Amino acid sequence: MTIRNKISPKPPVFVPARAEQLASINDLIARSKARWPWPDGYLERSLSLLKITPEYLSKARSFEIMDSDRKLVGFLSVEKRDASSGLLDHLWIDPPWIGRGLGSIACDHALGVARQEGWSALFVLPDPPSVGDRKSTRLNSSHITIS
Repeated sequence: MTIRNKISPKPPVFVPARAEQLASINDLIARSKARWPWPDGYLERSLSLLKITPEYLSKARSFEIMDSDRKLVGFLSVEKRDASSGLLDHLWIDPPWIGRGLGSIACDHALGVARQEGWSALFVLPDPPSVGDRKSTRLNSSHITIS
């Protein structure tokens, strides 16, 4: 099932992530991560571990998610785990877009990539604050079986 973007009648565009956009991508990750409540100091320490680099882009299937005006509104990345499965390594949505269907559209895109790769499962490790958030339910299992 595909869910349409609730902001615009035009669906978002997924483009392969580009090294020249890394500053914007990493800023988006910081904004998205900051949306959730974290213990003091955790956010600052965790952002260094989440930084997207040119080397990362060369090994993962990564996508900039653009709105109809070609503005960066999300980032998605999947990596191969083994011959039959992958990992949804990054899914970040700009806070103004959270709760508007973009995460569901991004999940559909990640599942499409998994199917293209011939994987039978896509593993997910959500951030703890998003577990139980009714809008994040599709991401709250340890893996999704691809059919």
